[in-house]
Amino acid sequence: MLNSKNALIVFVKDPDRDQVKTRLAKGIGTAKAKRIYKKLLQITKEVSLKVKSDVFIYYHSEINENDIWDSERFNKRNQRGKDLGERMKNAFLDLFNKGYENIQIIGSDCPKIGVKTIMDGFELLSLDDREIVIGPTYDGGYYLLGMNAKMNFLFEGIQWSTNSVCANTISKIEEHKKFFYLLPPLGDVDHKEDLMFFPDLA
Repeated sequence: MLNSKNALIVFVKDPDRDQVKTRLAKGIGTAKAKRIYKKLLQITKEVSLKVKSDVFIYYHSEINENDIWDSERFNKRNQRGKDLGERMKNAFLDLFNKGYENIQIIGSDCPKIGVKTIMDGFELLSLDDREIVIGPTYDGGYYLLGMNAKMNFLFEGIQWSTNSVCANTISKIEEHKKFFYLLPPLGDVDHKEDLMFFPDLA
């Protein structure tokens, strides 16, 4: 049911069923990486609960009906696609086809993401001169992507999980002559070295 014109997509993995934070695990071990990911999921959940929009949890594999994501508050879906770009594209298409006007996607590995940042993104997408919002990460990726119309080109020809993701995405936006806004940059957790900036996670 459409309760808002805004929708937030959260991409997650199930730490008890999926391999999580594999690059981080190479540096600190699988068990510790899983514990850290569970902390990141909890942070993301607390933020998502306070966002004034419909929230859709997209699982990497099987949906878990009995995890931290309360089915009465969160809408649960499966990711579909052969790579990250296709999975994100399909999630956006799902919700645009449901009638949502402003849609943003976040992952579950950005400890400092806040409610204000997400709500600022929705506000920007409601303006006539903004079609896309991006929250860049310090390592060259992005922690948030939002748009107010279907723009499949944003997910095509990108080398995912590299330090060129954000720059290549911006190049595509400029090539298609779309208007965008950059949110404040934030750090995410992908490698052992990232943990020095987030001691509470370790």
